[in-house]
Amino acid sequence: MRSIKILVLSGLFSLVISGCKEEVDTKSVKVSGNLEAISVTLGAQTPGLVVNFPFEEGDEVKMNDTVVKIDDSNLLLQLEKMGALIDGADAQYSLLLSGARKEDIKQAEEMKSQLETNLQLAESDYQRILNLHNSGSVTKKQLDDIDTKVKLLKSQLNAANENLQKG
Repeated sequence: MRSIKILVLSGLFSLVISGCKEEVDTKSVKVSGNLEAISVTLGAQTPGLVVNFPFEEGDEVKMNDTVVKIDDSNLLLQLEKMGALIDGADAQYSLLLSGARKEDIKQAEEMKSQLETNLQLAESDYQRILNLHNSGSVTKKQLDDIDTKVKLLKSQLNAANENLQKG
């Protein structure tokens, strides 16, 4: 850009000086060429707030110069969050590889015991409500409700037994 200005000024200066001569210059010079402006469109891979822009319009930028600094605090927080999730998943995986802990087995056994007690009570209630239903004292819905409760407790007890066998 600077060389173009110098070229134009020297050309104008030559014209002014040549105009002051008494004789006419019959020699002429023709010059041809191309002038190209170098411009580049910049884009960022991630959106964000620009926090630093060290260049002015017209400054020369070299390859690998940092042209713009974008606020990356949100990205750093997301990176930390993902790191914590990975650490948690690794810990859970290690627990699974090491098998059931004594505390887990004890808790599962207590759950099984509670389910067995609840099932015995529900079966007792079922027999009582069945007798009352046969005598016409309770509705079919009440009998169906207790029957569903017994089936649900049996299913939960079977699942608890399977979990204990795995551990």
